[in-house]
Amino acid sequence: MLFGWSVFIAPASVYAQVPDAASAAPRLAEEAELVKLKAEQESLFAKVKQQAEDLPASTPQREQKLKQLAAIEQRIYEETRVRYVSPRTTGLWSGFRDDVRHRVEQYGTEHFPSADGHKLYGRLVMNLTVDEAGRVVATEIVRSSGNPLLDHEAMVVAREAGPFARFNAAMRKDAVRVVITESFNFAHSE
Repeated sequence: MLFGWSVFIAPASVYAQVPDAASAAPRLAEEAELVKLKAEQESLFAKVKQQAEDLPASTPQREQKLKQLAAIEQRIYEETRVRYVSPRTTGLWSGFRDDVRHRVEQYGTEHFPSADGHKLYGRLVMNLTVDEAGRVVATEIVRSSGNPLLDHEAMVVAREAGPFARFNAAMRKDAVRVVITESFNFAHSE
């Protein structure tokens, strides 16, 4: 096998994103829209919270505002639920992780990273974030191979291996995105 796969969970502070220039514009537009929507949610939440605080205690209007606050909090929670999957994950997410791993391995073996006609070799750790529709929404380098070109090509491989299967009902109830942190080893064939 030319393409290895293992999983590590790393703290968010060590993530460094290396964008793929060919797909950066649509991804940046999607991210800008998400930032805009989150800002609108936060603004609405703050407005309703202030309105509730300004009302006298134990009034129907205050109770209504508190219900609105609870609904907004629930919506924010539902839209930001992220699940982290590791090799020890069992049950609900293990099959999904195995399917993703298999597809990325297969695609990586078929489309081994190269530059100027030479294969690129090295080991790196990358986050692969998949949304409930099975789309790869982010790839991030957690630990570089030391070769920015290989890092970039590895993220391209991971993105192009998708889309993956849509989350089933139980998975959607658990999370809206899954993050798989993987170690990719681009090695000489044996």
